[in-house]
Amino acid sequence: MLVTELWSLSAGALVEAYTTGVTTPLEALEACLERIDDVDGSLGAFTHLALDEARTEASRATTELRAGPPRSPIHGVPVGVKEVFEVAGWPHTAGSLAWAGRVGQTDAVAVSRLRAAGAVIVGLTRSHEFAWGATTQHERRGGTRNPWSPDRVPGGSSGGSGAAVAAGMVPLALGSDTGGSVRMPAGFCATVGIRPTYGLVPTGGVVPLAPSFDCVGVLAREVRDAASALTVLAGARAGRGRGRRLDGGSRGGLDGMRVGVPKGHDPALGPDQAAALTAAADACAGLGAAVVPVRLPSEREVLEDFARVQAAEALALHAGPLGTWPAARDLLGSDVRDRLAEADRTAAEQRGAGQGGAGLDASLARLAEVRHAVAALDVDLAIAPTAACGPATVACPDGPGGSFRALVVGCNVLQSVTGVSSVAVPAGLDGDGLPVGVQLWGPAGADWTVLAAAGLLREVLRPRLPTGPP
Repeated sequence: MLVTELWSLSAGALVEAYTTGVTTPLEALEACLERIDDVDGSLGAFTHLALDEARTEASRATTELRAGPPRSPIHGVPVGVKEVFEVAGWPHTAGSLAWAGRVGQTDAVAVSRLRAAGAVIVGLTRSHEFAWGATTQHERRGGTRNPWSPDRVPGGSSGGSGAAVAAGMVPLALGSDTGGSVRMPAGFCATVGIRPTYGLVPTGGVVPLAPSFDCVGVLAREVRDAASALTVLAGARAGRGRGRRLDGGSRGGLDGMRVGVPKGHDPALGPDQAAALTAAADACAGLGAAVVPVRLPSEREVLEDFARVQAAEALALHAGPLGTWPAARDLLGSDVRDRLAEADRTAAEQRGAGQGGAGLDASLARLAEVRHAVAALDVDLAIAPTAACGPATVACPDGPGGSFRALVVGCNVLQSVTGVSSVAVPAGLDGDGLPVGVQLWGPAGADWTVLAAAGLLREVLRPRLPTGPP
């Protein structure tokens, strides 16, 4: 095998190649670094590369794997880390000029667990500023481009991780997901993305956006790789929880499972996104599941309440421990600055009217009702889109009339506010030849059932996609 071919392999394939002596972690790393050098100049997925550290880690992994079996399913695998995760000695800017010059003091819990598993951490991937955006663009700091079409955004806020995995720069990358920030890039870049059950993976050392919803997630090429990474990140909690065990030897793999498909969707899906959802439902039926219509809470209304809670929590953080509001407002990107200003105005108006947190309390109460309604659904799994439209252009990232954020975040917040497990997988291409994704989700705690089902769905839908971006 040529070293230059190694960048195209999944994490599982790499570890198998290590254990059979076909290649080494050091050779795999060099292939990934060569790939980064070839393509990242036009994509902007990475903001920091730690070449010396990565080579030291890869050399250590090479020695260890020559002497014995792998210590984890990602031993020696190159990994990217979203720049909102703290890494000791590395830049810790959270994608913002307001934090320029900051350096990480310790490793985030997730990063520590990757190191303990023998992963080779290559560098930091670009985030939308403070993880608060769906495009991974910044008017002064630059942005990440979609590997399938560099004039399009990769989604956000984990757009750098999504692009890095899709373009073959690394087979695995860490992301964070508050309102879809792993699942949106997965859908737009044709990768696999998991938002695990809320709280399954510790968020210590990750710059918070809205702690009520923040999750550590993974972007990968294959569902098996995402499952391997989640096993490492979840630690002692890996493999535990709710969910039916799937019988891999059954006729279809999803025999006896009830899979819900929403009766309607608001925002309305584009024709390509609707077709992908139908294809995924048909695939589940072909795998033996009973596909049933379900009525879900209005995505538009859930988005409104989610956005109110998110903004209130973000304002409290930026005015408090993050220290950017209002002291560093002029250093913030316009979108984050405008959201903080609006949240500040809303809070001031409510205080002036003597309402306190009345609007926020009402939103929290409605979201509690949403969680109850979802928990009462008589299904094992459900299917949802990852976006109602294709990726916006880099030239106009907010879409016509600023509509893009609602069209993508609106498809993801139901899973965020209910804390369930959700896995995004590629489901086809739209009329422009760009990826369309769907997400398969299940009850909180059912992560490994959802992953197993998503793996089956991924295999059925795979023929609908070509090999991927150059």
